[in-house]
Order: sequence, then structure tokens, then C-alpha cells
Amino acid sequence: MVITQKTLKEALIYDPISGDFTWRADRPLYQFKSLQSKNAWTTKYGGISAGTSRTHKNGKSYKYIAIFGKVMLAHRLAFLYMTGRHPKMVDHDNGNGLDNRWCNIVEVNGSSQNNKNQRLRSDNTSGVTGVIWYKRTGQWKARITVDGKHKSLGYFNDKSEAIAARLAAEREKGYHLNHGQRRPL
Repeated sequence: MVITQKTLKEALIYDPISGDFTWRADRPLYQFKSLQSKNAWTTKYGGISAGTSRTHKNGKSYKYIAIFGKVMLAHRLAFLYMTGRHPKMVDHDNGNGLDNRWCNIVEVNGSSQNNKNQRLRSDNTSGVTGVIWYKRTGQWKARITVDGKHKSLGYFNDKSEAIAARLAAEREKGYHLNHGQRRPL
């Protein structure tokens, strides 16, 4: 069964302010494979919060909801609920995969655009994404990734110059303002 906005709204209520999903009290029984009647309705799970969170190997957590025999990401369901279409890819504006408020969900064109809103990696030693100490030259090196390709921004004696070059390149290439910030998974 293809999940449409109509079938989604028959089963769940989405609160765009809180980002929470709740099972409808009048949802059809046919969502459960063990039940045969397609015309019967139930109140068994009505009003109960839907979904569970899972943490991936990278430490990032997302909320999943099992609906119509499929397990789906809650942020993708929120997008479908609000727009009536399935997104290609969704990003959480603040980087929190459990924050499914509508104001925090952004459709992106692909991983290239999604990568422009990543948090600062835990193994970063300079404090700025794309700025590293290059031992061979004894200088700071700045680089940026655009469409999967690394582009050198130059070598600098002063760390602040390398940071300035990186931040200027981020603005020019359309990186998100939150990119490279320290934020929780």
C-alpha cells in the first residue's frame, strides 16, 4: 500500500507546533495485518503517541513510526502530512533528528545540500570545519567540499585568516548558518 496524505491523515494526527504524532481514535483496523475487516474501526490506540526513537551507529537519533506495515521516519511523514507529497530528502534545520516540528523540517535536493548543515565533528581539532593544521608546511590549511569535491582555499600563517577564508567560501556556496556549529546529536 502506498501511503498518501489521505491515508496518513486517516491513521495519525500530526501537531506541527510540537512535531508529535498521535494515533487517531477512529483509525481503520486494516492497518493491522492480523485483523481482517477493512470496514471496522477501533479506538484501541486512539490518542496514544506514535513512534519510537532509534539511535544510529553515528550517534544520531531519529523517530520512526510503523504504519500500514512500513516503518518510516517521522520527519518524512510530517512532510507528507503537511504538503501531500513525499520528499526527496529532508533535513532538520537545527540538526536535531528528534525535533520534528514543521518549522524545523526542510526539504533538500540531495546529500550535497544536506551536507551543508552538518554539526562540527567530534574529532575536529581547530574548532572550525574545513580548517586544519598542516604539519608539512607549518601552516593552517582551509578547504571546502562542493558537490562532493574538495577545493583548497589556501594555506595561511594565521589561523584567523584560514577561518575567514572558510567562512567566506561557506557563504558563497550556500552553506547553512548552523553548519559547523557544536550541537548535540
